[in-house]
Amino acid sequence: MRHSAGNYKELAMSSVATDDTNKKDEFDFVATGNGESKGVPAPASTLKYKVKDVPPIPVTLMSALQHILLSISGCLTTSAVVADVACVPDDHPVRSQLFCTTLFMVGVCTLMQTAIGVRLPIFQGPSSSFLVPLLALQRDPTWNCSNIYDVNNDNSEFQANVTMATNVSTMAGGIDPLPGIKWRLQQMGGALMAASFVEVILGGFGLLGFILRFIGPITVACTISLIGVSLYRLPIIYGRPNFIVALCCLLLVLTFVLYLNKVKLPLPKCGKGKNLKGRPRFAIFQLIPILLAVVIMWIASWILTLCNVFTDDRNSTAYKARADAKLDIIYSSNWLQLTYPDFN
Repeated sequence: MRHSAGNYKELAMSSVATDDTNKKDEFDFVATGNGESKGVPAPASTLKYKVKDVPPIPVTLMSALQHILLSISGCLTTSAVVADVACVPDDHPVRSQLFCTTLFMVGVCTLMQTAIGVRLPIFQGPSSSFLVPLLALQRDPTWNCSNIYDVNNDNSEFQANVTMATNVSTMAGGIDPLPGIKWRLQQMGGALMAASFVEVILGGFGLLGFILRFIGPITVACTISLIGVSLYRLPIIYGRPNFIVALCCLLLVLTFVLYLNKVKLPLPKCGKGKNLKGRPRFAIFQLIPILLAVVIMWIASWILTLCNVFTDDRNSTAYKARADAKLDIIYSSNWLQLTYPDFN
């Protein structure tokens, strides 16, 4: 095949254009004061895995567990508010059942949305919009935990003088408050179902789009800010037994994220070779800093518990800092159970 001089010229120009394109990928062009553009080196990507990359299975599992720990505050807040409105004591198994039910439904909704729903890698957590009617119910005088209440249903009549304070023992006085708790949970479930039905109507008839015309970004920003501010009670409540342990966990997270994020630890490798350069390295401080900090501080709390550093007085707030403070709830919980509550 014969090529003319024009063809060679076109090939040369295309190769130059390709080289210019590659150079543009390596540089970011910024405008100068003289109306010209100046190339500066593009910043290096800090992503360990890109969108189309498939991480190894151990990294995926540990990252998923850390993501759950990051998102667990919303699940814990919702289940804690429900338990407080239902006047559930701190040491009652219903609290763990509500929390486990919340995590179970969050997992089911996340799988459905990522598989057959919007198909986006989004964690489906509990909606904070349901907290408003729950808090409204809590202010009702008939739902006051310090009052004596009667619970009536179709099968039997439960009447008990129970002071449902959140700091009393579950079986104080030999009375189990489960019937009263179940009654309140059923009432809350019915109220939230009615509220959800209203949302279905608004979304089905397209009324929500009309309403959003009058709701600007300022309203949404204030609402989201108030929801975030409302979570300040959680670190105070759960860090109160021992603020030293809580602060140490916080310092570990900050150290891993800010100072050790580029450190890669070598992983074990099968074989007879002793060359460390051939071992795979894992950026553990960058990928799972929160999970690693929680595991380290739990081991430290377990050691301090074995050394009797923490008090063994169950009536003391510092007792909850022990690693075995909630073992009775673990023993009393079922290995497998259906969602709670059941409806009569």
